[in-house]
Amino acid sequence: MIMPLTRKLKSIARGFVNKLTAKAKGPAIADFFDADWYRTQAPGLDWVKDPLAHYLAKGVELNLNPHPLFDTGWYLRQYPDVASAGLNPLLHYIDSGAKEGRSPSAYFDAPWYARKYPFASLTKGGALAHFLHSGARTGCNPNPYFDTTWYQARYPEVESFARDALSHFVLVGERAGYQPGPSFDPRWYVMRNPDVAQWSGTPFTHYLMTGARENRAAVRGAFDFQTGAALARQLAAPIVSAESIRATLELPVGSVQDLIGKPDGAKLIYLATARSAEGLSDTLGSYPGLPYVALLHDALALGGTRYIVAGEKIRHDETAAFRNVKDAAIKYHRANVTSTGNLMLNFQLKPANWVDAGIDLMHEYSNNYFHFVAETLPRMILAEEAGLPADVPYIVERDLHDNMSMLLAMANPSARPILPVESDTMYRVGALYIPSDVTSVVDSYEAGDAGRLSCLDVPRIRTAVARCKAAVPSRGAARKRKIYAGRSGGLRQLTNQQELEGALAARGFEIIRTDGLDIKTQITIFRDAEVIIAPTGAQLTNVVWAEPGTQVIVLASDHPSHQLYLWELLGRVSQAHVTCVVGPRAFVRNDKYSVHDDYSINVQNVFDLI
Repeated sequence: MIMPLTRKLKSIARGFVNKLTAKAKGPAIADFFDADWYRTQAPGLDWVKDPLAHYLAKGVELNLNPHPLFDTGWYLRQYPDVASAGLNPLLHYIDSGAKEGRSPSAYFDAPWYARKYPFASLTKGGALAHFLHSGARTGCNPNPYFDTTWYQARYPEVESFARDALSHFVLVGERAGYQPGPSFDPRWYVMRNPDVAQWSGTPFTHYLMTGARENRAAVRGAFDFQTGAALARQLAAPIVSAESIRATLELPVGSVQDLIGKPDGAKLIYLATARSAEGLSDTLGSYPGLPYVALLHDALALGGTRYIVAGEKIRHDETAAFRNVKDAAIKYHRANVTSTGNLMLNFQLKPANWVDAGIDLMHEYSNNYFHFVAETLPRMILAEEAGLPADVPYIVERDLHDNMSMLLAMANPSARPILPVESDTMYRVGALYIPSDVTSVVDSYEAGDAGRLSCLDVPRIRTAVARCKAAVPSRGAARKRKIYAGRSGGLRQLTNQQELEGALAARGFEIIRTDGLDIKTQITIFRDAEVIIAPTGAQLTNVVWAEPGTQVIVLASDHPSHQLYLWELLGRVSQAHVTCVVGPRAFVRNDKYSVHDDYSINVQNVFDLI
């Protein structure tokens, strides 16, 4: 229980208040202090006999507010000169802040209000006092995005609320998901801007303080679609501009496989007789199932992803399979799950985005070396198994890295045409052939079940790898190289890498970085190696080029979310012998993505394996 203040302390506080409010032109402190509401902010405050004196003495320290529209903490953060001077924010506001046009909270924009309603300057106490005395009652708005009249009409209970409409929103409406006006939809704003979830305040204060200045969309517009049919009509509309337009689509999630055999659905072109994926154990999860190739007519495909729009759902087999697995993350950075469980895609619309026919080889991580080898190339092999028409092109990303483009060419000996499309852009496709996922690498950051569900289609990866190796001349019996392939970049840094590299160099190891090396050079280096040591990272994907029996030592931190078994599975492609050496994390980062933390390795533990 909070005890009453001493009589002496109350006397000092009251004397200062009397002195302040005695000024002829100054506002009364009572204008900005709501004693009844003040007592509701924390347990025990109902015992306080003099709430104003309590606030002046202890309120700032306890982060209490004198009024729903005066935010103590916000005022001190917004005006550091007040905080550095050690002034009580409310008393500063009454003494000079109001006259200087300072705002009392994020919800009330005093400078804007004074410009909008010039007569407010005639009110003792300035903009906020005018709003509380008469402005709210006569329909004045406290900021550009809170519409007092609209809010009162939209939510009739405001009429019987004891305070003004903005106070109702701050205390009741915002938590209930109410809109402050027709130009701001909090639910949609969060869906449209997923980073707002990390904001310490509310969606509306984010928009007031940051979003509006950044020109973020605050309410659904003409290009924020809620049906696939509306999006298709827009894509088919006559060209009126060559400019791209940002758009969104919100729909339930479904799989392509669910469309097979349904009226106006997908046609099954090919179904494998068995699964060939290999995982952590002999018992695989249910995904991916039997490999298949399906044909969809008049589909919408999002460039640079596996997302397809058909049957009023956003289709993505992997997302649909793992949507109820807690720690399985969505891979596409412009997709997020809404509060209703739907999926929202954020993309660009461009005119004349029509493709007659194509085989969808796109993937959210196509420019990641590991994912391209482990996920994209085996889907290409599956498409070939289906015997698709030779003139139907592979649809790939236009911005593919040169090394990925070279791999695609080497694994495509029949020289099937390649059709590059623009990533992050929606396309209409007349006939879309869809090779299913045969590999699944689950993004999991919480050391949960999802991290044990990844699997690789080793046989199909091996087929693609053999084609690529055949395109690079072999140097015969030159396998004497010992390689340390270091990692560049800011993630998962090996803190004692210099020590390790020095010790390995002394034992005859070549210290290399694969950054900047073309893919044929990388194939040659790793095919010639008899020992490969490398930290986890894309460069370790090169173990697929190794000859059978090559020793591979993988270095990693002891973070529980690592899926180190994936490197052992990748080693099966080349029949290399893969061993992992783990070391302690540095705890440079401890967030959701702490799997990318720095770490160190005991050098002797590595030497013991060589």
